[in-house]
Amino acid sequence: AVGILLWKLVMVLAGLESAEVVNNLGVLLWLDGKSRASVAVLATAALDLPDDFLPFNNLGGALNSLGDYITALLLLRYAESLAPRNSLVLANMGTAHHGLDQPAEAVKAWERSVAVEPNNVEANFGLGMSHLTAGDRGKAESYLRNSLLGGYTNRAARALDKITRKSKRAPVLAAETGTPDADFNVRLPELPESLRDFAKSWKFYKDEGERIRTQGLDL
Repeated sequence: AVGILLWKLVMVLAGLESAEVVNNLGVLLWLDGKSRASVAVLATAALDLPDDFLPFNNLGGALNSLGDYITALLLLRYAESLAPRNSLVLANMGTAHHGLDQPAEAVKAWERSVAVEPNNVEANFGLGMSHLTAGDRGKAESYLRNSLLGGYTNRAARALDKITRKSKRAPVLAAETGTPDADFNVRLPELPESLRDFAKSWKFYKDEGERIRTQGLDL
């Protein structure tokens, strides 16, 4: 994980001189469990890279982490329009649909994701848990194994272990304790009614990003 001092140093050294650097910083914050901080940074990157699917995908993923699935899905649909068959975007769309209690749409998005990238971690995990809930342990095990092939996660290993009851086949690590978000005040606009409306709200995101920079991200 990236420590608080490290990512603050990254911000100072990089000076947020390019949108790519801003996007990368947002991802680092997200991976470090600073979801709200990452949203502010990634929104700024999306503003500066309107034709690049990546910051919109990352922003959608960060909003998924915060439970704002409606806004996340809007942004992810825009990302999909820029990159129609991108596995990362489709996996995040599946997670957003799942969060909105739309299981059929979630499974469809995850299936499209694994069709592009067979070992996508998120999509395979989602499909595995969906089939486990439906009572199909065979398919659940298959998808969970594919998820672990894409990248080891405790949640997939524990779910698979419950199915196989053979810990050597699916070693289970102790649960990780992530660093929770500090009290970080990030104001987001209300859900826009369309992508055109979202484009109009970019100025809000930019102003919010400037406010966060002025704060110095002093958590």
